[in-house]
Amino acid sequence: MAAKIKHPMKNQTFQLLQDGTVLVEDLDTSSSGIFQRNGKRVSGELKFADPHFLDWIAGRPGGA
Repeated sequence: MAAKIKHPMKNQTFQLLQDGTVLVEDLDTSSSGIFQRNGKRVSGELKFADPHFLDWIAGRPGGA
């Protein structure tokens, strides 16, 4: 798995998973969610994640 990357303006981390989805963890609320590159929520407590950041992280070869 790729290293966690912190969002530059939010207190969230983004981590590309082996299946191409992105694990997003909100450090303020201790909640998390898994999202597809296009922003669609797969699972977890979080209902929304920055779609531009999701696309950027998931679209990079080998992760971020």
